[in-house]
Amino acid sequence: MNDASTEQVVELAKQAIQMVRTISPGWEQVFIRFNANESGHGWKGSYVDQLGVHIFDVLSLRNEGQRILAIGSSLRDALARDGRSFVACLLRANSSFQYQIDFEWNDETKWGITKLDGRSGLPDGLDLLPPLA
Repeated sequence: MNDASTEQVVELAKQAIQMVRTISPGWEQVFIRFNANESGHGWKGSYVDQLGVHIFDVLSLRNEGQRILAIGSSLRDALARDGRSFVACLLRANSSFQYQIDFEWNDETKWGITKLDGRSGLPDGLDLLPPLA
């Protein structure tokens, strides 16, 4: 990663934590998935608190969502300067303010976040990622 991409990762973590702290002061974990390809980009997220796993309502978080989209696009552009364009990234953070970002370069469906079909609302494949330190 270059300096510009590192700065965007920090901004994405700040935005995720600020957003979840406003919605659920007792939050434990937050997940933001940004996806991008030539035809467009988007985001989805979830968080964990003492009551369970919740999906962010992206329609009611219009301003926050626009910020996430802008940061995600800037991050993708910054990494593209190094010759790499991700199709998805997953930011994970916990209430101790530890965070990690993972990138997917090929599979646009990686780390899907949904509660459809009995899924948990946590990112698919989360158990395959190393835990936050």
